[in-house]
Amino acid sequence: MEQRQTRRNQLTRPEPSTTSTSSYHIQCVQSADIDSVVALYATNFAPFAAADKSVKKYVTAATKQLQDLQKKLNPAAGTVEVTAKSKATSMEHHLWVAKASSESSVVSGIIGVKRWKMVDPDASSSTDRFEIVHFCVGGETRRQGIGSALLSEALQYCRREGASVASLTVLSSFIDARRLYEARGFTETGRDTLSPQCTMIHMQLTL
Repeated sequence: MEQRQTRRNQLTRPEPSTTSTSSYHIQCVQSADIDSVVALYATNFAPFAAADKSVKKYVTAATKQLQDLQKKLNPAAGTVEVTAKSKATSMEHHLWVAKASSESSVVSGIIGVKRWKMVDPDASSSTDRFEIVHFCVGGETRRQGIGSALLSEALQYCRREGASVASLTVLSSFIDARRLYEARGFTETGRDTLSPQCTMIHMQLTL
């Protein structure tokens, strides 16, 4: 049933940045959404952060990234562009939100894609890297296909922009997210220890 619903999302998207169904609406983040986005992310991961100091640092850093988006957000595209120290590298941060309707002020889910633009001056070619970040669905709205739809939106963007691989990192504590990634074809590529209780699992999907 969820696969059919996801397929329906792909077929009925009115524009690349917006997905609508009878139960939720996915769109590019707007400036007015940022406070709700930060609150959702912080609240959702609070139990994990409280149980492990290393996870708390991880969540705090991610939350600050979301707060800082508002300073450089392009509302028309839902993007933030950050120039890295290297002149050959820049990063675009795309973010989508799920709401009950386009007019709603309550954000039920979020997902982002960091697009690292890397240019090899010798080869005169670009090798962009696409990383899925900030994936989160509110507890009261889970099991409704929102997470799957958000992930589809992010992957569709990656494919549309010519990505061959999408990568992500998920904490071992986030079991539901890991199951969704695995169900969508992501495979593990490595692990880093965050704390004795928690591991950072690196995954990727060939598009």
